[in-house]
Amino acid sequence: MLARMKYSAQTLERVREVVAQVMGADTEDLDPQDSLHLDSVKRIALIVELENAFQIEISPEHIVAEVFESLATLADLVEAHTS
Repeated sequence: MLARMKYSAQTLERVREVVAQVMGADTEDLDPQDSLHLDSVKRIALIVELENAFQIEISPEHIVAEVFESLATLADLVEAHTS
């Protein structure tokens, strides 16, 4: 599990865009801490899209349900892989 980090506003907004694309829904009013309620298919799609958007490879040990809980946890994931 990833340690909680302070993610940048830029990372959060880009993650928000990727999540909106994968979910097919507007995430503009979604609080970064709100649960995303993603099913397994959307989680897989999100992994691929985040890897492409940020030019990262997400470590298999970081692919756990808790990471996909919110925009904040996803931004933490991205920051951990870009630092």
